[in-house]
Amino acid sequence: MSLITVCHPIHRWAVGGTERQLATILRHLPADRFRHIVLTRNGGVMPPLPSNVRSIDLARPQTDPRFADALTEQLIAHRVDILHLRGLSMLLDGLVAAERAGDIAVVLGFHGFETAEDDLPALRKPALGRAALRCDARWAVSKSAARSIERSLRLPMGCFVAKPNGVDVHRFAPASDRAAIRARLGLTSDQQIILCVGNYKPVKGQDVLLDAAAMLPAGWTKKTIFVFIGRDDLNGELQRRAAALSQPNFVARFSTDCDDPLPWYQAADLFVLPSRWEGLSNALLEAMACELPVIAAQIGGNVDAIEHERNGLFVPPDDAGALVVAIKRLLTDPAKADSMGRAARVRVTECFDQQTAVARYASGYEALARKLRARRAAARSTLNFSHDPALADLETHP
Repeated sequence: MSLITVCHPIHRWAVGGTERQLATILRHLPADRFRHIVLTRNGGVMPPLPSNVRSIDLARPQTDPRFADALTEQLIAHRVDILHLRGLSMLLDGLVAAERAGDIAVVLGFHGFETAEDDLPALRKPALGRAALRCDARWAVSKSAARSIERSLRLPMGCFVAKPNGVDVHRFAPASDRAAIRARLGLTSDQQIILCVGNYKPVKGQDVLLDAAAMLPAGWTKKTIFVFIGRDDLNGELQRRAAALSQPNFVARFSTDCDDPLPWYQAADLFVLPSRWEGLSNALLEAMACELPVIAAQIGGNVDAIEHERNGLFVPPDDAGALVVAIKRLLTDPAKADSMGRAARVRVTECFDQQTAVARYASGYEALARKLRARRAAARSTLNFSHDPALADLETHP
C-alpha cells in the first residue's frame, strides 16, 4: 500500500498547544504508512521531527490574497492525499486549493475560539458553515468544542467528531524525588506553589488569577508563590499588573522562555487554569497526569477532562472570588488535594493517553484515504467509460 500524504498548513511553528499537538502526532504516526508536508505562512522555530516530515515556509502574510494559489502549487507538487486544516482561518483558501489541485480529501480541525466562546463575525458564519459541510471530515479536540462550533455555525449536531489531545503519561508523571526537583528550582519545602501554564493572552484568564491573589489574606501570600509559564503575547501587561498589586508579601514568577514545564508540574502544589475558553488544554492534561490537584474554569473542553469534586474543582469563568475559595480549600486540605491529584492521573491515563490519540488520528486518516481511493477509482472508471469508442458510436447511431 502506498504512503498516505497529509498536508498540514499552519500559521507558524510556535509553542502553542495546537503546534505542540501537531508535532506530537507527526512524531508518532507510523512512518511506513504516512508522510507529511507542513506548510507555514510565517516560519517559526521547527521542533525536531522525523525524516518523513517536511516543513516548508511559504512566507505568506495572513492577509495575502494569493495564499490559495501557493497552497494549490504545494498540493500538486507533493501529490497530497489529505489536506488537514486546523481552524477556520484557512478554511476557504484550503477548499479552493484542494479543488484546484484535484481530488483531495479535506479535514477541518477545530481547536477552540481565540477570545470568547463565539468570536466569529456574524456575517461570515453562513459561508463558513457551508464550507465546513463541504469538508470530508470535521474533527474537534473535545466534545464540548465540537458542540460549540456546531452551535456557532448552526450546523447539524454531531457533524464534528471529537478527537481529543493526548499526553505522554510515562513522561508526565509524579516525580520520584519531588524534594530534589523543588531544590533545583530554588524552592524551599515550606513554600506553596500555585502554577498556571498557558501563553499570556486575554483568553487564558491569567488576570483572573492575579485578581484572586489580591484577595488572599496577607498571611497566605507570605509562603505562596504564583508561577506563570507561557509566551508573553501581552508585552509585559501581566507583569505590570502583578507589580501593582497592593498585597503584602505577594510573589509572582513569570517564565516566558520555559521550553519544558514538566519540573514545575512535579514541584507545584496546585494547578489553576482560569481560561475564558479552552478547546482542550494540553497544560491541564499534563498537570493532571502529574497528579497535581487542579482548579479550572467551567468552560469548553475543561468539562470533558474534569469531574467536579472527584479529580478537580470547577469555578465559574471570570470569578476571582470563587477562585480564591477553591484555592484556600485545596491548600488547607492536603488529603483532599492528594486524592484529587491521584484521580486526575487515572482520568488522563484512561481517556487522554497519547498512544490512543495517535491511533485515533491514524484510523481517521486511513478511513479518509480508503474513501479517496474509491472516489478516484470511480472517477477514472467514468472517464474511461466516456472515452469508449463503442459508446461514442452508439451515441452517433442510436
